[in-house]
Amino acid sequence: MEKTTAMNPPRLLALISLLCAVPLLLTGCALLKQGAAEADERRLLKAGFQEEKVTSFADTEVLRQLPPNKVVSIEQSNQTVIYKYADPANGRIFVGNEENFLKYKEIVAKERAKNAAKMAEIGSMPPGRIPGMAR
Repeated sequence: MEKTTAMNPPRLLALISLLCAVPLLLTGCALLKQGAAEADERRLLKAGFQEEKVTSFADTEVLRQLPPNKVVSIEQSNQTVIYKYADPANGRIFVGNEENFLKYKEIVAKERAKNAAKMAEIGSMPPGRIPGMAR
């Protein structure tokens, strides 16, 4: 007599849930990273960085050599510093000077302070109160 093994329903349900959850988690993480990159790019443009589309092989090589979604400083031969931010997902490089970079850092600092103030306000609220809702 041959014995068949069937998975019991709770284990099967757990396995199916796990198989469905993993892709959703990975997608969620990717969307969060994409959203953070888009926010950075808006800040860079607001600070005066210029957006350059990657259209040539040379541009593609520059894009490949830069760390993705991170501002890096590059010293030029004439002793000036430029700042570049690579967006490989959209084939763009954002380029700015010292003034643009300082403005970008100022924008980031202001946003962080604003977010910290909001979190402090939420933390000081009585339980059950929803921020922005009048009672």
